[in-house]
Amino acid sequence: MKKKSEYFQGLDEFENFLEEIINESISPDRKECYNKLKSNPEILTEIFVSLKTQEERKKEGQFITPKEIANFMVNWTMKNKRKDVFLDPGSGTGVFTEVLLKEGAEKVIAVDKDPLCIKMTKVRAKLIGKSEKLETFNQDFITEFSSNSKIEGIVCNPPYVRHHEFEKEYKNQLNYFAIESTDLSFDKLSGLHVYFFIKATRLLDEKGRMAFITSSEFLDSRYGTPLKKFLHDKFNIESLILFDEAFEEVLTTSCISLLSKNGGKQDVKMIDGGKFNENVLKEIEGEELE
Repeated sequence: MKKKSEYFQGLDEFENFLEEIINESISPDRKECYNKLKSNPEILTEIFVSLKTQEERKKEGQFITPKEIANFMVNWTMKNKRKDVFLDPGSGTGVFTEVLLKEGAEKVIAVDKDPLCIKMTKVRAKLIGKSEKLETFNQDFITEFSSNSKIEGIVCNPPYVRHHEFEKEYKNQLNYFAIESTDLSFDKLSGLHVYFFIKATRLLDEKGRMAFITSSEFLDSRYGTPLKKFLHDKFNIESLILFDEAFEEVLTTSCISLLSKNGGKQDVKMIDGGKFNENVLKEIEGEELE
């Protein structure tokens, strides 16, 4: 394949190409790139990463979920479900949405405040012939998005944005939302992922499942104390899976939280996976999926 810079000189050009795919009006000089994408949608992520600087993506908290992790999280979330409606909040480049659709979801709702990410998510659905099963919202997930759908599963890699990146007014909005939603006192040092957990919980069906991948910091930090109480009260915490550096540009331990709303006794399984590889997958699947 040609170098990506030979296809696109910048984000505007790339965004125009995405619109061509969505509208089924691909220009002749883009046919080669389109055919490559159709055979391997992951090239979409590679192009995005090559055109948007690390600093830009870091500011927005945009870190791409590795495909093997996305596959595991989706498979766990969909297990024993009707596969009716699933939610991908903070959809990014659409990795979760693509896997959900491939695994048979009848409807996927994808939400992201970045219009480019929404277009990439639409293109992923288009490339696998599932556009009619995707509904997208170019909105802030916490402060703008709402849904009346009965959402039975949520998979999420929330933006990795720390509190000091928030504008003061937005930080106050988030804090008010958390207190109003939980009747708990949340520290304003909380990162964006804390609020994603809370909003997702409000939207999830009473017998639903959700899988989140985040930093593990909330397990040991002061700001994480009310979140842990909230999750403990609302869910069976099926597993907390810790492993090293899922995201190349984030030097922190990652945590996959597997949560179900089906009630019953708490029996939290802590799995320290080290590196997330095939051996770790086998260990997790042996405990969770059989």
